Amino acid sequence: MLQRICTDVNIFKKEHLDVITRCADALFDQVTTAGVEFSNDSELVLELMDDKGGDMWRFGYYFVDHTHQCLFWVHDFQAESMFGNIKGVKSPSHIKTITSDTSLAPFDGEELGKMLELTKDLEGSVGRHDPHAMVVLARFARMFARTKFFSFCGQLGARLDVDQTVYADRDERHSVFLRCISPFLFRAPEIYAHGLKTIWIDKLVNHVSWKRFIAKLNSEWQEFTLYGTVVLNANVAFLAVPNMSSAARTSSYVSMACSVGTVILGLLLVRQNRSKSRDSAEEAVYFMTRMTSSMFGSETLAVLYSTPFSLLMWGMIFFVVAFCFLVFQGPSETTQAPVASAVAVVGVLVFWTVWSAWDPTPAANRPAMIHTRKATKL
Repeated sequence: MLQRICTDVNIFKKEHLDVITRCADALFDQVTTAGVEFSNDSELVLELMDDKGGDMWRFGYYFVDHTHQCLFWVHDFQAESMFGNIKGVKSPSHIKTITSDTSLAPFDGEELGKMLELTKDLEGSVGRHDPHAMVVLARFARMFARTKFFSFCGQLGARLDVDQTVYADRDERHSVFLRCISPFLFRAPEIYAHGLKTIWIDKLVNHVSWKRFIAKLNSEWQEFTLYGTVVLNANVAFLAVPNMSSAARTSSYVSMACSVGTVILGLLLVRQNRSKSRDSAEEAVYFMTRMTSSMFGSETLAVLYSTPFSLLMWGMIFFVVAFCFLVFQGPSETTQAPVASAVAVVGVLVFWTVWSAWDPTPAANRPAMIHTRKATKL
């Protein structure tokens, strides 16, 4: 039986080479014992799951049959986790659509499709003296070669995902500055800081991830601007109520100021970042380098990006406070009782929603939910 083995383990270490060899021999012996039809076009993919613990090694594996385009294991394995909890995944063509969200490719699917069509049109120029076709093909090759070079392709510790560093483990802990200011901004800076760290890796920017991130930001800011306008109009109508207490009126004024801040900052950020999605990777790197050159790095940019949402939330809170002052400082107890009940129910629902969505575990320490390898011990 021809043994074809693929692994990312550093087999220059004799200890790793020995354990990989023993793992492969044990698995191929089980294939022979089980009578599995194993073609010469099949190969075994092996990965050490962790370092040696006690007298046992844990490793992951799967077999690939390129002829039939399928994966298989010699141990019992529940493959449903590979499909992202999507029920009814049976067709091979359906399974092929599962792709990585952290691909190192410098182009998205639409751009790659256009490049493929253009390459097919240029196939007829291969072998002929056609400088224009060679320029296009060379430019494509250069783009992919640069990506491979920046990711240390073929080297030990190469970057395999777009959010992976090749120099050292990233410190996911936030600075004291961000931890102090984040509660007052409803933890929004922490979310934006995590997003920035996933696209700004080793002072490099993946163009696909960059465009996706900027498009998401612009969409959010446009929504916050619209919501801020709604809250501003609500405050204008609220202030028209006669015989309002000074506390209610002051709270409404503060809510209006926050709403105006949301609209202004949202419009400014959208205006400044609308064209960023069309920037090249080099321009994106220049922008990120300039914006993260301060003491706190990308966290300063995360705080700036979170201000429209934070001001909108404060505007809504002060509007609710103004409404409560108006109701509970009034003379009618028949009005206060049902309003107090409604406010209590809404408050419980809001607290429940925030509590259920709150996850204090850092993103780097969260367990992976999709596994493609069968863990086994040797």
